[in-house]
Amino acid sequence: MLQMFSRCPAQFERRYIKNEIIPPGIAARQGSAVHKGAEVNHIQKITTKVDLAVEDIQDAARDHYIHLIKEEGVFIPADKVSGKNRLLAEGLDNTTRLAKLYAEEVAPKINPVMVEEKLFWDHPETGIPLSGTLDVLTEDNRLPDIKTSGKAKTQKEVDVSIDLTMYAGLVANHTGKWPNKVSLEVLVNSRTPKYQCLESTRGPNDFFVLVQRVKVVWAQIQTGLFPPCAPDFWMCSPEWCGYYNSCRYSVKR
Repeated sequence: MLQMFSRCPAQFERRYIKNEIIPPGIAARQGSAVHKGAEVNHIQKITTKVDLAVEDIQDAARDHYIHLIKEEGVFIPADKVSGKNRLLAEGLDNTTRLAKLYAEEVAPKINPVMVEEKLFWDHPETGIPLSGTLDVLTEDNRLPDIKTSGKAKTQKEVDVSIDLTMYAGLVANHTGKWPNKVSLEVLVNSRTPKYQCLESTRGPNDFFVLVQRVKVVWAQIQTGLFPPCAPDFWMCSPEWCGYYNSCRYSVKR
């Protein structure tokens, strides 16, 4: 929610205030499906200490991709609707390729103690409960966040990630100890898929800054003012925003 508000308060209003739910695009569905394959593996690994076979992880990801498309839908830009079936098939192929990359490169490094855990904190300074669902916390107190992406990410992205700061603070509140490291475990969907690990750290000062952001966002929500993002922002387009064609701020002609 913080990420969306930072990108475009007008989009935030449509999604979280007016509850207008538009399904995400194929890339997001791929990411969710790969996450499901990792989740299935991590949950059983807490007990077995052994990773599932690559094919089993791929099957879990593939099944979840199909389920999401059939049951929850997917956003296809208007100019690409005619090629929907081809795009969905490509998405399925990408899902299984990235699930294989996770199984071979990421899974062996992770010995989980918490998986897809939703943590809460009634933080006294914000006046509202904070929450987040972390991917996994490891036995050696690392906090990896698995991402799928069309391109490699930068060190700055892990250093300033709002998500990782929130997760780290919630873990510290829950366990009494800050994670030793946070990381983005990036599965890059390039011609030949590649794995990228970007590590950083978080501590009380990082969370203090995040709390200031939360307070400002909450104050702005209470005013009822939700301005649009800049019109030249890359996400402000019918390809990336499902709200674009019905947005009073967009250029549709």
